[in-house]
Amino acid sequence: MIKIRDITLHIFDLDDTLTNTRATYKAAQKAALQHVFPELKDETFQEAFDHLSWLCKTFGSGNSTLYFDAFLRSQCCYSSQRLQALLEKYQEYFWGNLGTIQGAQAYLEDLESQSTPLALVSNGKVASQDRKLKTIGMDHFFQQEQRYISEEYDSTQKKPSPHMMSLACQNFGIQPEDAIYYGNTIEDILSGNLAGVATVFVGDYQGKNPFNVKIAYPTYTLQHWEAPFIYFEH
Repeated sequence: MIKIRDITLHIFDLDDTLTNTRATYKAAQKAALQHVFPELKDETFQEAFDHLSWLCKTFGSGNSTLYFDAFLRSQCCYSSQRLQALLEKYQEYFWGNLGTIQGAQAYLEDLESQSTPLALVSNGKVASQDRKLKTIGMDHFFQQEQRYISEEYDSTQKKPSPHMMSLACQNFGIQPEDAIYYGNTIEDILSGNLAGVATVFVGDYQGKNPFNVKIAYPTYTLQHWEAPFIYFEH
């Protein structure tokens, strides 16, 4: 078993690995609905929020204009003013409340203090991911050339493709076996495993691989950033 601290290159996912993105955008959606539709209460509010959540999942969380637009049209209450109000409140709340996952900052600081090379591999839009890093105060950990964000590549090269992971190793001039990737989804783990790097599932794993697909198993699990690493037996 490898020693984590002996690994040359440490590569990180961003959303819900380092930042509390999902929890924040869900809270921002609720804030936007409450702002534009104050008459919605209790069960009627929950029903509207569930509807919006489904549309968000269908369109993708990064496409807020599309899913808010679809929500208003499905409720037969579309207007450009309502759409603008929803988007403004959503953005205000999201960027005002986005934060780090507990322990992530200290973990990165510890690696940085040892001059450990760091890289970021993330699906998403460049402007949005860069803004997240700056908002949470983590931009100094990952220089621009150390950020691999899927918008910059062909759509077939986003995770779970190993392309960005392999590119990070190549640009640092190291072999994949000398790198480790931290993520919170099966797509993250697949991407790292296919690239040949060690992988860490950060969060509540709970055996998220019902068909025992070996290539989707992480090398390690980490319940949270302040917990001990657990070698995943499989």
